[in-house]
Amino acid sequence: HLPDQPSAFFALEGGAGSASRCYHPRHLVLGGRAEAPPAFDYARAPDPAAPHVAMQYVQRSVLRNALALASALGWQLVRPRLWALCERHWWHLKDCRLPGNPLPMPYEAPYDMLFNLEDWNQAGAEDGAAAGPIQLAEEGEVRGLEARRLHLLPPSDGGGGAAGGSVEGDLVLPHGTSFDAAARFLRPRLGNASGGRRAVVELDVRSLLRFSPCGFDDEAAAARFQRRVVERLFRGQYSYCGEERNPHVDAMLANARAKHQPEEPLLMTRRNCTGQPANDFNKPKVDLGPEALRYLPRGACGERTVGGGSDDGAEATLKRGVAFVRLS
Repeated sequence: HLPDQPSAFFALEGGAGSASRCYHPRHLVLGGRAEAPPAFDYARAPDPAAPHVAMQYVQRSVLRNALALASALGWQLVRPRLWALCERHWWHLKDCRLPGNPLPMPYEAPYDMLFNLEDWNQAGAEDGAAAGPIQLAEEGEVRGLEARRLHLLPPSDGGGGAAGGSVEGDLVLPHGTSFDAAARFLRPRLGNASGGRRAVVELDVRSLLRFSPCGFDDEAAAARFQRRVVERLFRGQYSYCGEERNPHVDAMLANARAKHQPEEPLLMTRRNCTGQPANDFNKPKVDLGPEALRYLPRGACGERTVGGGSDDGAEATLKRGVAFVRLS
């Protein structure tokens, strides 16, 4: 569950018997120039967009894994809902909103808020072999169909059996299972969707993040998925520029105009924003693209990713997302 306001996204210990709200610009950066000591470094201050960017990394990892499982099965993926904690705008955001826009957060985000929609609309159109792994269905197309739930166990419970809270009849796999191994397990239990029987399998986010960090046992399948899916769908990302980290910009531009100097070079280098690595004004630069989402080579996983010998993939993904944007 995510709260309505970004300011409630992270809880901070303390307060009068309850958690206080720490995700808010006034907690991440100093409130204004009157309060800021001259030595304060806005370039190093955590960004109001940081929780949004961290959440995008987690969501991209979830979506990549869902696409990988669908690819291994040769099934369609029911397009999952995505959420945002920031508006898509490269300048003058305030508390991650356009000034004057009372948009409640988090909000369910259309895909063009987070991705290059043209890439998604053309997915699979360039060659027939790629169409299977990246065919998408809408939620309404499977509404009413009986679904089976699939759980991936946490590493502390790698010996088998149902995950805590699961109901009888759920399907269970150990932590660190590869997508091709999952497909071999699921096909005889669910039937082949391409054979005329429509099967639906549901996974929660934690289970999706508990698949092997190497993705596939078959290295050729991993390379094919990276090329046909990840490199096509995850190559676009955005920058977020808030007023809170840029109290100097108005004075900087006014000074440039007074001296008849161009403003664009200043905006391209001397702002403090977060996101797309190609932009000089992003501090930090955060790569959420295909290389950041590439699965590890098969030899990097081995037995340590299956069962009880590794970190929980869901927790590890959250930690990486937070570290990306200097919130840890």
